[in-house]
Amino acid sequence: MQGIKAALQRAQRWQRPPNWTKREWQAELFALARAAACQCLFEQPDADDNTLTRYILAALKRFWREEWAYAARCVPLVEPSLPTDEGEPCDVLEFVATDWDENRIILRLALQEALARLSEKDRFLVHCLFWEGKSQAEVAQGLGISRRAVRKRLNAVLKKLRAMLE
Repeated sequence: MQGIKAALQRAQRWQRPPNWTKREWQAELFALARAAACQCLFEQPDADDNTLTRYILAALKRFWREEWAYAARCVPLVEPSLPTDEGEPCDVLEFVATDWDENRIILRLALQEALARLSEKDRFLVHCLFWEGKSQAEVAQGLGISRRAVRKRLNAVLKKLRAMLE
């Protein structure tokens, strides 16, 4: 139980994805932590608290990354209107700017536009490295090219993105 508690305390410090309410997010993390603990203890019946905590944190971090990747692709930043406390609609960007920094929103929109202008190969490379969290070696193996070629292609893609964002 200490492993679950320690992992959840750490995970509570992570920024919640925008498509989750605080209550739903905490409930989902708790359920996922319990499932990961059961799986860990099934695979390693004599696991100590540190091993259990690391196992749970790995599962929670995978889930957190998947949810942020989903939110980045699918959750719209602009909706017609959002209610205020008084029940009247408010300006969406004004609402979002209170939760997120306005500059991050503008940067995110610009980045989405720049990524859309990249070639399919370049978008695939960015997706694997930054959204899926794969290493350069894993991407190289998957594409059947050398790690150095992946690094060179990544540098070229980042240079293109910088030029588009300037």
